[in-house]
Amino acid sequence: MEKELLTIKGNRKVLFPDALFLYIEWKGKANPKKDEELADIIDDLDTEYFPSNKKESIAQSLPFLTFKQAELLFREIKKRYSEFTLKGIALASQPMEQNGRVTRPTTGVPSIEGQPQITPFVITKDYKELVTPLIEEAHRDKRFEKTTYEGISNFFSGPMGLLPCYAESLGLSLVDMPPYPKPGMIEGELPNRLMSNKDKHKQSVAGAKKRKEKTGRVYEDEEVGPPSKLPLILAIGSCTLSVFLLLMLMVYNSNFTRVKKELVATTDKVERLTMIQDHEHEIDVMARYFLSYYYSGDKDKLKAYLDNNDAKFTNPEVATVSSTMLEKVELVKNEKDTYEVTYVVGTTDEAQKTTVRRVTFNVKKKTSATQGWVVTTEPTTTAFATPTSPSTETSAENKEG
Repeated sequence: MEKELLTIKGNRKVLFPDALFLYIEWKGKANPKKDEELADIIDDLDTEYFPSNKKESIAQSLPFLTFKQAELLFREIKKRYSEFTLKGIALASQPMEQNGRVTRPTTGVPSIEGQPQITPFVITKDYKELVTPLIEEAHRDKRFEKTTYEGISNFFSGPMGLLPCYAESLGLSLVDMPPYPKPGMIEGELPNRLMSNKDKHKQSVAGAKKRKEKTGRVYEDEEVGPPSKLPLILAIGSCTLSVFLLLMLMVYNSNFTRVKKELVATTDKVERLTMIQDHEHEIDVMARYFLSYYYSGDKDKLKAYLDNNDAKFTNPEVATVSSTMLEKVELVKNEKDTYEVTYVVGTTDEAQKTTVRRVTFNVKKKTSATQGWVVTTEPTTTAFATPTSPSTETSAENKEG
């Protein structure tokens, strides 16, 4: 017994610009007017997804729905009902015109003639999406028994077919689409759907003869559906995605390693600065005492400030310290609690000649020492060059003039 085909009742026009969409027909009392829960579902979906434009709402679009509207409705029905039966659904279309790169509807008059239908359409807890059921039903539909598997595949995956229109409506890429069913894997599929090469050749020759008899030409411009590119697109998309993810992982690992190194280096700098700030005052007090005794020329007075009280190799100088300025304190690398200090020291000798020099030595923490710190290296002295002030240079030039 053949199934009863759906027909559009009334002359309602479509409110949205989609080329392909869905026509649904309720069964008995299972409709929004008589089923309060179903009406609530539609109202809730419209409030959540289409609050600003009633023309885009499910309530205003029925019995026609965009694929996005249909999926929202069917998935919510799946949650609320253990099983829900519609009289049927059908793929629907409307006339479109091409204006440059823009395709737009002309009359808004819908049609389901010659389109795949599912009657009845049952939504159960196993419902996933509507694309696969429509494709499988087309391969079972006796209206299309003379159409090959390849022909139906082209119909669904062509530029204006179900797959690209569905993907555009839901904002998906073709990679996200369900796989197209392979021949022989569809339950109830009509037999002999695949043409052999011999049959294709016969059909091609017969078609050429008819065209020659009719037009005098073997070939004429006809719109021939291209072979399905979906498997190739999916394969290319998968490979591209894999390469992209691999590159992203490599970049992420590289960035992570770099950031980790920078973080460790920054943490180390912060720790070193903190240690210097914690001990700088203690070190400065001890070092100033040491420098005053260092320039006194008395080795015995230096012993309390030297590591192990050993002044054997220390050669203090004799001069009067006129100024002592701490220039910098640095933590010695790979030596715990050891710091290098540098002072700018001004001294005056017996001839009242003033000398400014830079003095550098190491100190380390020693709790038993008089000042809690001791000197661990022989002081090194270098000349400290002071920049000539502009006023001095000007005076010199005036004198020369």
